[in-house]
Amino acid sequence: MVLDELNPVLDLGLLPVDEVASTLQRKPDHMEVIATGRAAPQTLLDIADLHSEMRPITLQSPEQRN
Repeated sequence: MVLDELNPVLDLGLLPVDEVASTLQRKPDHMEVIATGRAAPQTLLDIADLHSEMRPITLQSPEQRN
């Protein structure tokens, strides 16, 4: 199940984080859940099996590397 852009919804307080976390913890073992979006609350990170994070980085051009 993909919960697209769930994290911003939680960050804005549109859904209670504790209630969502509690619901996710009761999911069937065979179910995979993906929650997307920025600003994942620590509560979700704490119960996650896997967490990936994307951050912008500044790459140097070849001329700047020398």
